[in-house]
Amino acid sequence: MSELPWSKREIIDAMIAEYRRPDVANWDWLNDDHVDSHPFISQLRALYRLAHTGRGPPGFCVGLTDRINNKGDISPLEQEVFGRLGRVWQALHDSRNLDAAYEVPIKGEMN
Repeated sequence: MSELPWSKREIIDAMIAEYRRPDVANWDWLNDDHVDSHPFISQLRALYRLAHTGRGPPGFCVGLTDRINNKGDISPLEQEVFGRLGRVWQALHDSRNLDAAYEVPIKGEMN
């Protein structure tokens, strides 16, 4: 993947902001079999937060929810950033180093 339009710090900060949202953090996501789980929703919202900076390429995140719900394709950039957001979410959840987690794929992460 080429250089991302956002810095590592901006991506981490986007996930921190969404991870700590009280309306998301209090969900009983452990008992939810649907894709609307705390990690997924947090990643999606953080991705949209980054998209709203206007630094993504044309079409970045446009129709993303529909594409995901219909098992459509997501762009390589969307996939790359979504994966990194997932790593940060997991590190927040596990109280691990966010900077280190950002770089290391989670076991089973699809590339």
